[in-house]
Amino acid sequence: MKFKNKVLSQDLKRILENKLVFERGNVSGFSIEIFEPETESYSSYIYYDDEYNRDKDYKLLCDLK
Repeated sequence: MKFKNKVLSQDLKRILENKLVFERGNVSGFSIEIFEPETESYSSYIYYDDEYNRDKDYKLLCDLK
């Protein structure tokens, strides 16, 4: 399994282990937003104008959840 967004790929273990909430967003065009309840903050994984790869990575993330 390979994510288009390299930073998301690097953070995958942390996201899954901590059962962080994620959703599709529109930061800088398209993004995946991760909510971190412990710090009450969001992280954004940016795809700029690449909705296709954002949605592809989002589906992979949902399938792993």
